[in-house]
Amino acid sequence: PTLSFLLGGDMPEHAEGRVLWEALALSNPPNTQPYAQLLAARESLLGEFRALKSEYANQAIQPEEFEARQMELRRLAEQNTLKTREESKRLRYASGRDF
Repeated sequence: PTLSFLLGGDMPEHAEGRVLWEALALSNPPNTQPYAQLLAARESLLGEFRALKSEYANQAIQPEEFEARQMELRRLAEQNTLKTREESKRLRYASGRDF
C-alpha cells in the first residue's frame, strides 16, 4: 500500500498491509484506524459471503433466503467500497499528497 500511495494510486483492493507512514517521514501521520476498520469489515463480508455460498451448496438454506442474504451482503459490500474510497482520499489529502 505504501508504494501505491506514493504513486498516487488507490489503495490496493486486496492489500493486507498498511501504509508505512513512518517511512514517508510525516511529522504528524493521519489517523488510519477508520481505514483499517473498513478493511476488516470487507474481510468479514467476504467471509460471510463464502459461508453463505457453502450453506447454499449444502442445501442448508432455500434459494429465496440465499438470494435475499446475497443481495444484502452485496449492498453492504458496495457501501464499504464507497466508504473505503472516501477514506483513501481523506488519507491522501491529510498527508499532503492530494493527487
